[in-house]
Amino acid sequence: MTVADDPVARCTVSDRTVASGEKVLINASRSNADLVAIDVDGDGTFERTNEEDFRETVSYADPGEVEPVVRAEIESRTQTRTCPTITVNQPPRAEIDVFSDNPTVGESVRFDAAGSDDPDGELVAFRWFVDGDEVSDAPTSTARMTHTFTEGGRHTVGVLVVDDRDAADRAELSLEVNEPPAAAISLSGDPTVNESVRLDASASSDPDGRIVRYAWDVTGDDAPDRNTSSPRIRHVFSGTDRSTISLLVVDNDGAVGRAQTTVRPNNPPQVGFTYSPSTVVFDYPAYAEPMVDESVRLDASESFDPDGEVVGFRWDFDGDGVIDESTTTPHTTHTFEDGGTHGVVVYAVDDDGAVTQSRNAVYVSEPLVPSKGVDLVVGATGGLIGALVVRETRSRLSDNGNERNTPPNATIMSLPELPAPGRPVLFDGSLSVDPDTDDRIIDYRWTMGDDHWNGPRFVHVFTEGGEYEIELTVTDTHGATDTDRDTVRVSEIGGDLTLVEVHPDVSGSDTKRMCEYLTFENAGDGVLDLCGWAIYDAAGGDDGRFEDTKFFEFPEGLDLAPGERVTVHTGPESGAAVEKTTARRHCFASRETPTWNSEADTVVVRDERGGPVTAERYEQTDADTYEIEPLDVEVLQDLFIDVELSRRENDSRVHLGLHTGFVPKLVSDSRRFVAGAVLLRGPHAFIGSWSVILSFVLSSGVSWAIATWFGAVPRSIEMTVPVILLVLAAIVTGFGGVGLAVWKVLSTLWGLIA
Repeated sequence: MTVADDPVARCTVSDRTVASGEKVLINASRSNADLVAIDVDGDGTFERTNEEDFRETVSYADPGEVEPVVRAEIESRTQTRTCPTITVNQPPRAEIDVFSDNPTVGESVRFDAAGSDDPDGELVAFRWFVDGDEVSDAPTSTARMTHTFTEGGRHTVGVLVVDDRDAADRAELSLEVNEPPAAAISLSGDPTVNESVRLDASASSDPDGRIVRYAWDVTGDDAPDRNTSSPRIRHVFSGTDRSTISLLVVDNDGAVGRAQTTVRPNNPPQVGFTYSPSTVVFDYPAYAEPMVDESVRLDASESFDPDGEVVGFRWDFDGDGVIDESTTTPHTTHTFEDGGTHGVVVYAVDDDGAVTQSRNAVYVSEPLVPSKGVDLVVGATGGLIGALVVRETRSRLSDNGNERNTPPNATIMSLPELPAPGRPVLFDGSLSVDPDTDDRIIDYRWTMGDDHWNGPRFVHVFTEGGEYEIELTVTDTHGATDTDRDTVRVSEIGGDLTLVEVHPDVSGSDTKRMCEYLTFENAGDGVLDLCGWAIYDAAGGDDGRFEDTKFFEFPEGLDLAPGERVTVHTGPESGAAVEKTTARRHCFASRETPTWNSEADTVVVRDERGGPVTAERYEQTDADTYEIEPLDVEVLQDLFIDVELSRRENDSRVHLGLHTGFVPKLVSDSRRFVAGAVLLRGPHAFIGSWSVILSFVLSSGVSWAIATWFGAVPRSIEMTVPVILLVLAAIVTGFGGVGLAVWKVLSTLWGLIA
């Protein structure tokens, strides 16, 4: 507006420092003019005119300094004035980055805004926000921040950067925070030494995903022993030392959870029991002698617990699996109502709850009730036996050499005594004999279930534990047969030694023994004691049979746990040889030259008694690849043809050559007769029959002696039976003679008194 004749230009600005694009007011309202023209950017061109309030709001896109110019006009007169300098600031650019692709709850995560910049200045402050809340303890002078999330899920992290002219910019990112899995360990029961226990991690969980790996450390060395995708494994503790079991679980995002528990395996109690009354012949258990309705004492006082004490006993008198009585003392009494064999089982319970059982066969006799003419029957029986034996002997020694045939005696032996699944078992019937001197066994026929074999011995591999009935029938040249039966008990849990890796010498070289080794693994569920076991190099002969040479014998104290491996090196001990294998246990044969052929060979392992353990053949398929497969059972029979079995190896009872057990039967019958005669007929009738009993014993003994001497019975009996019979005869004679004399004296005195 015009307030004077001469124009006067005046100018102010609302802000001398603005951001690019930010509005600023150029104020010329105090000018004396009819019209105000404004050069906004000071380039000499007046872009704006104003005839009203002389105010203009402008903005600048380009950074830099601008000096606007105001021109006041009154008619043709003008005056110009330069406004204060306006600095146009370009705002900073914020950028944020995170140094973890899959952050986890509880993990320290680093965020970085170092990629932020200010084109026309410098950044002076950083303000951090998590889920919309400013992080108060985050530093504002640096471009980095670390933050630990306490909850899983999706989170938003932002940064606000400020430059030296107070311009600001903000950047944000969204990330998913993983909730780690929770590990949990449980056991199927209190662990017991040398028994399999299940380690269970199925209670482990992942709240926002799934668990993909379970790493178990059962040896306490902070290194995983088993890595599985399943939450359950089985483990056998070999000692009673306290063990720490560690579990690490990994989820599908790589997060881990840990759990740990400490266990102390219990050494189970050792249990065994005896019973009385009983009879022992030649230090071998013979027929037990308790009678029906007689109190039998069962004694397990020799039971003990290696790492505690036995606190209770449970008794199963008939072996039906039902506990009939529980006691805290190691002995009890029981009266059997029926005769025959009773399988009595005792269970010992220790202070940790471990239970061990022992089974024993108790034979209960039914008493003979002598009748009025029993003396005559006994005497006549003894004489008849003697007459028949003598007649048979004479018949054999006469009849123009046409002797009658005596059937053979079949005997079953096996090795090992306690086989495990997967391990070869040698069955031997070569100890079967034919008592006739000019006769022999010509056929051996074995039967087990639906399977049949022929020959004096064979090898069989059981694939499962349990009880198997086996039968051997032998036939002599006259067609006479005899059958023996046995029960083979295959352990449910046992070790299984398997050849898993071969590294023979290089083809064409016989000097690189340092590179040669065999690796074996225990593929079973039980611990293997390799002490005395030996490795053999088997080679096929011209006749089709295998001949093996002993290569190495395992040292004492070498126990192999389930899944554990041992490597046997041909050369001497060296660190270089050990580094070539993954096994943790190593043995060295210290041989001067290589043993195993590079193209193919057969590896045989025998136990400490030469019995079969495994026999496997390897064959080269590629340059460094070998295929390993077990030998056929028919080949195993040739490999173990030289194993010798003793007569008493599988049977703790004495054998005198008679399947009927003549000596124990004679002892049992004699005792029952004496007991019955004394109790039911009275001492007078018993003493009066002593001569008849003596005649029976003497006639039988003499008859057996004659028959044995002339070959009418197997010579394996030798003179054992006659000697026993004559001793019994002497005892009966002495007892009867003294008793008769005493009775006569008493009878005479009673007659005088009467």
